[in-house]
Amino acid sequence: MPKLPKGMFRRKGRPGWYMRLYRSGCERWVSLGADFAGACDQARALGAGFTVSPTNVGTVGSACERWLESYIKSQRSEKGQKLAAQRVRDFVVPFFGHMHTERVKREDVRSFRLWLESRTKLSATSVFHVLSDVRCLLHWCEDSGLVERSPFPRRVMPRLQERPPDRLTDEEAAELFTLPEPHGFVCRLALGTGLRWGELCRAQASEVKRFRASGSFANAVRRLSGIDGFHVHQTRHTFACQWLERGGSLAALQQVLGHASIETTQRYARLSDEAVMREAGRLCRG
Repeated sequence: MPKLPKGMFRRKGRPGWYMRLYRSGCERWVSLGADFAGACDQARALGAGFTVSPTNVGTVGSACERWLESYIKSQRSEKGQKLAAQRVRDFVVPFFGHMHTERVKREDVRSFRLWLESRTKLSATSVFHVLSDVRCLLHWCEDSGLVERSPFPRRVMPRLQERPPDRLTDEEAAELFTLPEPHGFVCRLALGTGLRWGELCRAQASEVKRFRASGSFANAVRRLSGIDGFHVHQTRHTFACQWLERGGSLAALQQVLGHASIETTQRYARLSDEAVMREAGRLCRG
């Protein structure tokens, strides 16, 4: 490897190249990115006292392009990729795009949330999802060596009003059990296990893979069952609600559903009106 410019080095456990600068008696570490040749050019320019343009060092806009191409394409579905690209185009780039990645501060993220909330067309859920993508982007920048540490602050995510689980009625669930194959098999598997669509595809690829997207499967189920508004994730909500209504423990349900926090599972602990009436009837008869 050719001789490194003065002050340029790698950090243990982190990708990319860095440079240590001393300005006005203060030490500062600058991320130079993962490309060796580009990092050397930037280090030489900084060492000579030149101001390196944001285009060369990397703006948030350029980081967004790399994040979409490398991370999002490998981690999200086709629909998820389109949603991430749309959020970047409509919200992230207009606000952050011109900024140097290393110059993004926590206060900038807080200001971004206020800016999003001032756009009256955005719901609280949409603001939450956009901020989630910004958090993912900044963590990716840290992992990629573009910034020393993600500036995404704690407690900046808005609290969403808890909504009851979007479950099927017992009659609707029974209707799904009677559907012809292969749709009936997939519905019974989903209602009996609480698996997500992606987990269903991996669990029984030979049966499910022909549908490819959950939307096409849901459309077929709506047509066959007559249940308007059906979507696949309702089977997971229905499984969780029925588990608790039949006396299953919340802690065990957390493990079955794979939730990292018991708080996520607790949303299913509210019994449906139908379940409350059944319990009241049982007590009255007793």
